[in-house]
Amino acid sequence: MLRTISILSITALLAACGGGGGSSTAAPGTPAPNTPAQASLTPTVGDFYSYKQLNTNITPGAAQQTLPPSWYTDVVNEVEADGSWTDVTVGADSSSMRVLYHYQANGDNDRYVNGGCIQNYGVTYSAAKHDFVVGAGWTSSTAYTRSAGCTASYSISNTASINVLALESVTVPAGTFNTVKVAGTRNFKYASGTSVTTEYTSWLDVGTHRIIKYSGQTTTLTGATGKTSAYASAVELQGYSQAKTGASLPNVERFAGPWTASYTGAYNGHCSGYVTTAGVLTVGCDGGFNIQGNIDAKGNATLALYQGSTGGPQFSGSLDTALSLQGTWKFPDGTAGSWTLIHL
Repeated sequence: MLRTISILSITALLAACGGGGGSSTAAPGTPAPNTPAQASLTPTVGDFYSYKQLNTNITPGAAQQTLPPSWYTDVVNEVEADGSWTDVTVGADSSSMRVLYHYQANGDNDRYVNGGCIQNYGVTYSAAKHDFVVGAGWTSSTAYTRSAGCTASYSISNTASINVLALESVTVPAGTFNTVKVAGTRNFKYASGTSVTTEYTSWLDVGTHRIIKYSGQTTTLTGATGKTSAYASAVELQGYSQAKTGASLPNVERFAGPWTASYTGAYNGHCSGYVTTAGVLTVGCDGGFNIQGNIDAKGNATLALYQGSTGGPQFSGSLDTALSLQGTWKFPDGTAGSWTLIHL
């Protein structure tokens, strides 16, 4: 999954990303408030925040090239009694798999789960980093513990510096938001001698600390070769839903990516396939069946089961989360059953 900029990836920098929602609290052109909102960050299960990301190769000496858009969605999957919660991230890339991010009640990320890899974090910082007072700044360092399932190359050090620049009203495809504008630099070092530096500006919703907009540049110096590569990233919130305030702007792209399905009743089987960013679903099933249809931005689904070119039962259903979809199917002869789709 191409997700170089995310709540997880800049948590150690911003130290308050995650939780709540992206509620539209200002009309276009309305100045941001004088001070950030002081509110509980704890979200509600089912809240989601959907993003579009553009990466551009800006490696010195190479032709500038912007890659196709990458889409990902963070969905609140669990809220604990102490106010901590878990986000599940799903993406539009065909190779995407669910990634889990756990947050403390204050918004600090402390755990990441990707397949068999579990990373736990401990962040040390030099100032109260949740106040977002304009003019404030701090530094931080992050220490990790990882499970045996983490086999990739990971950094041996992770440090950051952050400065709070201003309170601004920002408009993105998901609406207009009162935000805290922050700037920072993050440095990773690896045992191989490679180093990665990201310089960025990010706009965070004042009431929830969710990312509304992000612009940054990442430079990699490869230790083995001494060569430098770089890319620029731009991220904007495209759709969201926040139960706490009732504010939302649903978008169909939150459903994009790989899915698995099962159907039971008079017939039983399993399927796997893909939803496009336009909400078109096609999955192949056991026994030569396939499911085709459409999902709209609100999660309403109209699907049909086919065997070859012959149409079978009609599927209907709806969802309020990008993680799963369920409904019923029925043949003209009256045979019927239920079906479930799971976003991988």
